[in-house]
Amino acid sequence: MPNIAIMKISTYHKAQGHDVDWYNPVIDIMDTDILYECQLFNFTAPYQYYPVRAKIIRGGTGVDIKSHLPKEIEQILELDYSLYPDCDYSMQFFSRGCIRNCHFCVVRDKEGYIHEVEPMLLNPKGKHIEVLDNNFFANPNWNKAVDYIINTGQKVSLHGVDYGYL
Repeated sequence: MPNIAIMKISTYHKAQGHDVDWYNPVIDIMDTDILYECQLFNFTAPYQYYPVRAKIIRGGTGVDIKSHLPKEIEQILELDYSLYPDCDYSMQFFSRGCIRNCHFCVVRDKEGYIHEVEPMLLNPKGKHIEVLDNNFFANPNWNKAVDYIINTGQKVSLHGVDYGYL
């Protein structure tokens, strides 16, 4: 699944006129100014082979559960799907956070109690929508999200449905 944070970072930098591409240690050893590394899990080792002069920014839940993108990047609603040319679907959130506080899960610590968020723009090449909410029907405005989905005319896959909540 494409990395939403990296896609927002790319959109931000491209809007400032910067070139953005995937890092290749063989080709880009001297041409990289800033390198972003996203680590989802704390049990994966960080990447070690960086160009000497690049500024390295590490983020993600695996680095620091309390880390967040800068506000001006987090608020971006247009994801750079060009980073993933084979991606033929849209990723969408209608809420972040969770009503639960399970001992094995980091969502509540990372995102807080469930709250509605503004939907992101859809992938222009998207054929369906992957809704990534942690608990879709716990969102007090889930019916508004359903209306949004219906109006797109696209098929949808809900990733987070707590059937005990229904």
